[in-house]
Amino acid sequence: MKNKIKQNTKTIFDKIIFILIAIISIVLFIVDYIRDFIPNEKWEIHLAIVVIGVLSSFFTILSFYFDRKFELLPDIKKNLDENAKKIDNIDDFVNISKTILTGIDKVYFEINGTKNIEMLKFAKRRISELTENLTHLKSYQETEFLPVSEYYAELNYIAYLIENDAGNNKFIWAMTGFAEDEWSDNDYEAEWCITLNRLADKNIITKRACFINEELYNYIFKVDENDVFDEPISPKLKSSYKSFLDLLKTYYKKGKASNCEHYILKFNDRGYNNLMNAGGFFGVVLSNGDKHLIMGEAINYNNGLTGKVLFDKTRIAEIYYEFMRLTSGNISERKEIISYIEKNGKTKFKKVLESFDII
Repeated sequence: MKNKIKQNTKTIFDKIIFILIAIISIVLFIVDYIRDFIPNEKWEIHLAIVVIGVLSSFFTILSFYFDRKFELLPDIKKNLDENAKKIDNIDDFVNISKTILTGIDKVYFEINGTKNIEMLKFAKRRISELTENLTHLKSYQETEFLPVSEYYAELNYIAYLIENDAGNNKFIWAMTGFAEDEWSDNDYEAEWCITLNRLADKNIITKRACFINEELYNYIFKVDENDVFDEPISPKLKSSYKSFLDLLKTYYKKGKASNCEHYILKFNDRGYNNLMNAGGFFGVVLSNGDKHLIMGEAINYNNGLTGKVLFDKTRIAEIYYEFMRLTSGNISERKEIISYIEKNGKTKFKKVLESFDII
């Protein structure tokens, strides 16, 4: 830094010398012209004064020009680097597009060569479906509700990301609304529960908000005179109760790792609209700060569990903000699930949990 200041000072001093010489030369020339104090026969002195003045002015202008040029060099280099990156990105895009389109063209051409009309119609439908899905993705920065197999494939993809992230400060953030097939024993969900257990056993922190609807909340927490607690009868309550119990069994059986935190989000909690509107979701925060989110957990027309992948960073940040506000606030506001049950749950419900070695 000192050398740079010293160099700048020297450059300014040199410019001042050139400017002074030019001024003195011009003044001498003007005075001589008016007063004629240098004899006419000494023409070489006249010429020297003029040359010195012109050269000094020229070098001064040249100095300013090159200084300005060198000042612009970093900006020019920066612009060139940025444009080079854009060109690289365009090249990557073109190469990827060529690969995809070439692959589709090749397969479509081969299918067309089979002369199987029905197979060709099927291929056309799938290409059309892919185009529609990508158009939706571009417009809304999220997928449509995925087929069950693709939904679980995306869940496993972000689970893979966090499981293979060697850094620190990574964790799972999720919310369950206890959808009908969630925590069930269907093949997809059973495999997914194994994955969740594996992540927990690897000490990957899990923070999950549990959205308790009014019927389930009253069933577990609303105290009545007889403290009655029987197995639920209505199909909807029975399903959500079973899912709630399965979650507790999965994470809170005695001897399980204590790196999982669950929080109750009641049906009448205010100020968490983004969380509630997101539906059930599963997300990860990686050690580099990247956030991934699969949201809108719902039952599809085939009675399978589904959701959609969100790519809109602003919406992800809004949901994440409310989630962290719920899970990182004052302990009396956080409603950590086991302590909340122990404090507010029905006595007979607590005995049910004790029978499963949960509390």
